[in-house]
Amino acid sequence: MKDYFFTRIWVVMAIFLVRMSPIIGVALASWAHEVDQGSWVVAFLATLLLQIWFYWTSKRCSNEQFGYTKGLFLIGAAMSTGWSYLDLVFVTVALVVAQIVSLFIGLMPSAPATYCRLVHLFYRHRMEQ
Repeated sequence: MKDYFFTRIWVVMAIFLVRMSPIIGVALASWAHEVDQGSWVVAFLATLLLQIWFYWTSKRCSNEQFGYTKGLFLIGAAMSTGWSYLDLVFVTVALVVAQIVSLFIGLMPSAPATYCRLVHLFYRHRMEQ
């Protein structure tokens, strides 16, 4: 059986990357040029709103049998190849896409069923060694 230690790390990293993207974007821009305080405030507020949207989405897309975060970890496991340097790319990109799509799935009336179909889509097209 595959060791999913690094896959778990990549999943957590991808979740952090997406949910903190406004602040990360401003931080990266601050390396190239000076960023004013207003940009930091806007990035902080955008990150706060994104956190609230993800919290709401996780509640909308979860049901008794299948949780939102469990689905993200299943997507990460499905996209894992067993090669850590490839997993860094595949798992991260797949989870960024899955999280962004799930934000819009959360707006749908049948969010839990649609989210399960999204996870199943990634599982059907999983990476295999």
